[in-house]
Amino acid sequence: MYRVILVGRPNAGKSTLFNALTGKKKSIVSPQAHATRDLLHSLVKSSRKTWVLTDMGGIGASEDPLDLAAMGRGWKELERVDVALVVVDLADFSPDDRRLLNRLRKTGKPMVVAGNKIDDPRSENTVDELYRAGFPPVVPVSALEERGVDEVREAVGRAIDALVEGGIPARDPLLGENLARAFDSTVVLLGRPNAGKSSLMNRFLKSDRALVGEKPGTTRDAVVDFVSRNGKRIRMFDTAGLRRRSSLKGLESTLEGRSVEKTVGSMHAGDAAILVIDGTEDLAEQDKKIAAVAVHHRKNLIVAVNKWDLVQDKRWVEYEDRLRYLFPHIRTVPVLPVSAKTGLNIEKLLETALGQLSVRQTRFPTAELNRVLQTAMRERPPSAAGGGVLKVFYGVQLDGEPPVFRVFINGKKRLTANYAKYLENALVNAKELGGTPIRVEFRDHDSEHRRKNDAAGKEADKKKPPRFGRKPRDEAESAIEETPEPNDEESKRGEL
Repeated sequence: MYRVILVGRPNAGKSTLFNALTGKKKSIVSPQAHATRDLLHSLVKSSRKTWVLTDMGGIGASEDPLDLAAMGRGWKELERVDVALVVVDLADFSPDDRRLLNRLRKTGKPMVVAGNKIDDPRSENTVDELYRAGFPPVVPVSALEERGVDEVREAVGRAIDALVEGGIPARDPLLGENLARAFDSTVVLLGRPNAGKSSLMNRFLKSDRALVGEKPGTTRDAVVDFVSRNGKRIRMFDTAGLRRRSSLKGLESTLEGRSVEKTVGSMHAGDAAILVIDGTEDLAEQDKKIAAVAVHHRKNLIVAVNKWDLVQDKRWVEYEDRLRYLFPHIRTVPVLPVSAKTGLNIEKLLETALGQLSVRQTRFPTAELNRVLQTAMRERPPSAAGGGVLKVFYGVQLDGEPPVFRVFINGKKRLTANYAKYLENALVNAKELGGTPIRVEFRDHDSEHRRKNDAAGKEADKKKPPRFGRKPRDEAESAIEETPEPNDEESKRGEL
């Protein structure tokens, strides 16, 4: 599979065009220069063939070491691609654009020039200037309004066709194959800024995939890649750090606000979450909130206490006990000391994540499920509450991942919150489901029984043959006669 890379000055519209070509809002779009830092890859399907599109940081002046590092990674990546898709701001063409185009022309790679912001009156002068300078014909596009996007797609397709006809193979065909392959599950790295998520991502992948820096907020986009272990293929997200909500007031439309949106979106796409905590810092309330959010959204949770190689004044057993005491949401989840720097417990952490993904798919045979419930009630009989003694009739597991159970009882008013939690814990312990946010729904057996009987009765009535000699009635007449009169209670509630 051939590869194409987006190149251009900061704010030329590369990320907007990337999102338009791929049909996904993977790349953050911001008026702030150098918003894109990490390399983002996605497949693009055209009428001709499928190819890989890479978004890189803008090429322009900056004194920020991270921006310089991002540009260096982009130039290095350029050596591995087959076609350069150059985005030029037609309304703001500068000598820097000309130098960039000349530098790209010297690489000998096929170039497609996309002229962005075609609506500006100054765009015609830029197109004429590029034509006179001998550059490829400009493909006019308005990335923001997604006009001309199909034309860009076709122009890239023609450039790839020329490579095929010339017998020039793809330089890096494995990346496209990697993106196109199916995966089993998704793991998301979460945590506060500078906890070490990107360093862990690189350790898992055994490469410098994610840009790493000491300054908080290095990661902005959600960086995606794949890890294979024990026959399983895992999609992994490295996300931007999550700060306190109070720190984000007024930032919703800023670069950091958009980074947070990407992080939350990645969490929703995940099956399991690894919460990365900085072991050299005091336990923070924000870590606790991130854990609560992950559990609330029913993600299997693993806690990785990073930088443990730098911790000298704490014993792990004591630290773990305090962590579980302070964070109620992680009392049953796996917790590991790790070090992205030295590799401490990195493979064990990944194995734990794989184990959680497997546990997430646990199925309880109905007979075993009910034996667990009976044993739990025998060992700790329910106390009388709400005017009677609680009885559990039976339980079933519903379809869903993670597991969802429905338990039928003789009245919810007899069920206390503590006893409901006790029965839930009994199910968790029976299958070692610690870290898996199971859900137990309690239903009134009598009301469920009546509902089923009513449904069965109506179905039986439909199948009864008409009485001998009785004339068939008009459907409207039948509907009027069979509609019950609403009682006063139902009328008050507005029920039909």
